Amino acid sequence: MLRFALILAATSSLLYRADAFTPTADQKLCAELPANADVVAACTRIIEATNSSTLDRAVSHTFRADAARADGNTAAAIADYNQALALMPTLVPALSGRGIAYRNAQKYDLSLHDFDQAIAIEPNNAGLYNSRGVSYRMNGDSSQAMADFSQAIKLEPDNAVAFNSRGNVYADIKQPDQAIADFTQAIKLDRAYGSAYFNRGSVEADDKGRSSWIHPTRTPM
Repeated sequence: MLRFALILAATSSLLYRADAFTPTADQKLCAELPANADVVAACTRIIEATNSSTLDRAVSHTFRADAARADGNTAAAIADYNQALALMPTLVPALSGRGIAYRNAQKYDLSLHDFDQAIAIEPNNAGLYNSRGVSYRMNGDSSQAMADFSQAIKLEPDNAVAFNSRGNVYADIKQPDQAIADFTQAIKLDRAYGSAYFNRGSVEADDKGRSSWIHPTRTPM
């Protein structure tokens, strides 16, 4: 299902149904990943079109912001997220995206505020807890980061990213056994999760002088 259709359906079920939504050519292009100049141009056309709905413009600003953030242009990303949220203050993908952009700019208080708002709207969204946990960790708050990663795992027990994230916090606070257990669980859930192999190997090397990612009897597959 297209990103555009999913966001429209989730945001305004009275206006759209995901199973009935027929996107325009520009909506299809605007939602494509990874973004490129053509994708950005399609989003801009939707934003500037006189017949675009408020929701269409808000989603297009969000996707254009995602493209700018992926390209490392944090200021442009935040400007577009601001535009999206001015149009629709409860648009969770824009709140989440701006939270990541603020985190990239090391504006952790603003990042956490955006994730707080997003979680208030979608309290069962494991990805939001994981993202807020990353911001807490980068801001030096291991306790809150641990709580958020644990909540993400509670909501989605098969969330490999959350296990890897929590493992990083255990490593930060010098609890290698718990860290290795979480990295191992992340690997069980996603056998191709390279970061989890590397993180587990690093903790094992630091703690016991051995590394699972170079151990001759271990393999990523």
